[in-house]
Amino acid sequence: MTEPFAVSQDTSPKALAKEPAYPTLLLSSEQVGWEGLVVRAFHEPREFEGVIAPDTDMPHIPLVLFIGGAMYMEGRLVDGSWKGTLIRPDDLMLLPNAPLAFGELRWKGLTPASTQTLHLHLSKELLARTAEELAGSDPARLALTGRIGFQDPLLLQVGLALWR
Repeated sequence: MTEPFAVSQDTSPKALAKEPAYPTLLLSSEQVGWEGLVVRAFHEPREFEGVIAPDTDMPHIPLVLFIGGAMYMEGRLVDGSWKGTLIRPDDLMLLPNAPLAFGELRWKGLTPASTQTLHLHLSKELLARTAEELAGSDPARLALTGRIGFQDPLLLQVGLALWR
């Protein structure tokens, strides 16, 4: 089993110019105080293998947007079989059952381009309220399916707007 990792927060130009060993936090909305939404942008290492530590601060649904180079990403439950997929620029990953989705994660960049990720952590309450207001849907009947490596033009534009 791989060791847990810590996210680096060194965003100096010198640190960003070299290849990071761990994901490096670039931006965070945590100080803004948005209700039900936390957005974090990361500069990702070209190769990585580590244990995913659960973020227990709030019950949330993570949506991750990949910008930059393609990568092959694999995940597994602790001591389970590895399952992988190709991640391309502008791909999204929705993991409504996180942190249970994977215990370990590893990836390898397939191009020289660096990869950044934008992590949107939506509270379950915000998602349910939005579904009810916009679609008239009963939040109790709301069901999300995890997906990795999909593209959605609207979610891409929302993610890019939040990044700015």
